[in-house]
Amino acid sequence: MCTALYSDVEIRLRNKVCRADFGCMVDLNRLRSELPDKYSVRENFPGLVYKGGGQRKASGTVLLFSNGSIIITGEDNNEIIMRILGDVASDLKSLGCQPREDVGLRVVNSVAQFRIRRPVDIALFAQSTPGSKLDRSRFPAVTWRDPQTGCTIRLFRNGAGVVLGSGDQAKIKQAVYNLYGIITKLGTSQTKRVNTSRTHVISTEGNGKEKKFYWVINNQAGEAVDRTRLTELLVRLFGPSISKTVMKNLDILIGEQQQYTLKEVGQVLVSLLGEAPTNAFLDRLRRQADDYSL
Repeated sequence: MCTALYSDVEIRLRNKVCRADFGCMVDLNRLRSELPDKYSVRENFPGLVYKGGGQRKASGTVLLFSNGSIIITGEDNNEIIMRILGDVASDLKSLGCQPREDVGLRVVNSVAQFRIRRPVDIALFAQSTPGSKLDRSRFPAVTWRDPQTGCTIRLFRNGAGVVLGSGDQAKIKQAVYNLYGIITKLGTSQTKRVNTSRTHVISTEGNGKEKKFYWVINNQAGEAVDRTRLTELLVRLFGPSISKTVMKNLDILIGEQQQYTLKEVGQVLVSLLGEAPTNAFLDRLRRQADDYSL
């Protein structure tokens, strides 16, 4: 396709979440006791928070788990990410662990913001496009899952929107371009072209692999949790960066609500943190469902 076709599309990636795996078991208590200035604990959290130091000080949130997996969020500089991974690997070696060389670093999720420089009839889009759902809340928008890339898009009337479901730059771009093609086919007579600019993408590589979620807690997947309680517990256990990413994912995929089911929370968390941390968090969340004790 001609590049000029997309000259009025702008894309920007934000809230990147990376995962890697050192491939070895980690004695978290020993690591914390020997390096207290670099690693800290959070109450009822099944991992350590890496703080680093000097040039390796983490500006985002870095979480290390006993199975050797590590999650980095809020850090966009690849050089800093690799520096953090190297520093943690050195710490593990000092304990006698044998972290593998290839840690399989990948971007597991990104929230991409985009703008198509034309207004959109979202009601017509929802009516005409399979896989889309119209949301008539305070900020009317349409949610659409692109069948080609698997990405979920939330589109607003002014042409602005967000993309979820992949850390892969190519998939995110393609999802937005697929959306653009649908909007164009709906009829240019209903939209007005405005000033154009070149496509702008900020991203890093990632394999964009999807992860299915099978968690059910006591077969009560419909249990609900208050938005405020959920946000506060996320910040307390995972830090503000991951909390912000999780809530933004929920708002986009489910819609901005005052309550979410545990299944909905789990579906978002598992793609970011993996199954073990997700289950630990949901168990904690459920125990507090009737006794708010943050």
